[in-house]
This record gives sequence, structure tokens and C-alpha cells, in this order.
Amino acid sequence: MNINNPTTFSTPDLTLSTSNSSGVAGALRADDTILVYDSTVPTTIASGASAATGSAATSARRDHSHGAYTATAAATQAEEEAASTTTAYTSPGRQQYHPGVAKAWLQSVYSGGTPTITGSYNVASLTDLGVGVYKLVYSTDMSGTDNVAAVCVCRTDNDSSDVATASSPATTGINIALRRGGTKTDLPSMVAVFGDQ
Repeated sequence: MNINNPTTFSTPDLTLSTSNSSGVAGALRADDTILVYDSTVPTTIASGASAATGSAATSARRDHSHGAYTATAAATQAEEEAASTTTAYTSPGRQQYHPGVAKAWLQSVYSGGTPTITGSYNVASLTDLGVGVYKLVYSTDMSGTDNVAAVCVCRTDNDSSDVATASSPATTGINIALRRGGTKTDLPSMVAVFGDQ
């Protein structure tokens, strides 16, 4: 202690806080070092994590960086077709490649003897091949001819003799035949096509 300056100096021991308060210890020198930062690495932010004020006694440096959450990648066309990965998500632009998804669907009626589309996906047109027979033409072709079509006749009178069949699968489309009592007849129908695109 200097008798002309009876100030007691001590090692800085300031506490970082959210408010100011007076202490009881000695004074600080102009060249003292105060602990503000430590070497703790900031945690990685997890998806869906909640905000928190924290309780650390020291602060991270202002140029610190948090680890980023690694987002799940979109499945590739090959992954969709294999239908086996559990670490990728299905994006709207690739879901049609999954083997369990319809590659085309159609709801149609006959108007003046011509098949007319009332609702569809991946259907470019219907080609009339005769009474009760039409070809469904795809907007985007299939990759091969090993395709399956689920077809049904849409009738409100529930005629048990109504039959709908699919034939001649091609990369560009598939033929649909509609019969009532064994006779080809123009009837409304619904079709869903499965296969590889």
C-alpha cells in the first residue's frame, strides 16, 4: 500500500451480468486484464431447438460461429426407383419415380361417342380406337412396357356386366376397352397406371 494513495488493488474478479451493481473489493488498474471470453466452442444448433438465454459466466468471441444443422437431402431419381433409402426425403419433383406411385391417372367420359378427359395426371390425350375402346397417351413416356393399369367403369346403376380392361402397354400409352354384357360400349371410366418412368 502506498501511504499517499491508500487504495488496495486486487486481481480483477468482475462478474458479467445483465445489470450494474457496486462491489466491495479493491480498485482496478488501467492495465488490468478482465476475463470476458473463454475457449468454449459454441454448440451446434439442432433442428427445432428452442431459444434459451443461457447461463455461461463468460462470452463467446463476437466472431464465433455455431455449427449448422445438416439438412436431409432430397432423394435422387435412382434412390426413388430403388425405394430403399431411409435417409433422404421425397421431393415433389421426384416422387413420381417411386414404384408405388401412379405414373398416370385418368377419369373420362364419352361425349358424342368420343372419349373426353374430365381429370388426369400425365395424360396428353385419348385416341378413339372404336366403340368402347381408346388409347391413353402419356405426356411423359414410360421407360418400358412392363406397366400395369388398374381400370374400372364408372356407372351409377351398378350394372354387374360392366367390365374394363387394359391391353397393349407401350412406352407412349396403353389401350383401354370397356364392355357391357360382353359388348364393347362407350362408358365412363377411371384408370391408374403403375410402372417405371
